[in-house]
Amino acid sequence: MKLGGTNLGKCLFEIKGEFCRSERVYRVNHLELINSLEMTIEPLQELLRTVISAIDVLSSNRIVHSDIKPDNILVDNKNNFQLIDFGSAFRFDAPNIGTINTPEYSPPEALVQPPIDISEVS
Repeated sequence: MKLGGTNLGKCLFEIKGEFCRSERVYRVNHLELINSLEMTIEPLQELLRTVISAIDVLSSNRIVHSDIKPDNILVDNKNNFQLIDFGSAFRFDAPNIGTINTPEYSPPEALVQPPIDISEVS
């Protein structure tokens, strides 16, 4: 297995939680990559180009990734991006068979279970 880099979420920001007056308070520190994205558009363009290109290749092969999120995009030390984690991927002709994706990144319609017809339950 090759070393692909650090996930995008860890490259953009660091979240630290601490208790203040018995409530959990979070502090978000922006890291170098997010600061560079604010200064110039090229890294963002490259990120979008990579993700859209990966989606295009998957789509042309009739595959849905199903779990695209910052943690599934790797960034190397040269700011090259790579889409990973195809554990929830499925073919167009076999949707949702055995897939488990991250609920926070799922479209609402994927989270709604179809109603059960009790007449079919034995």
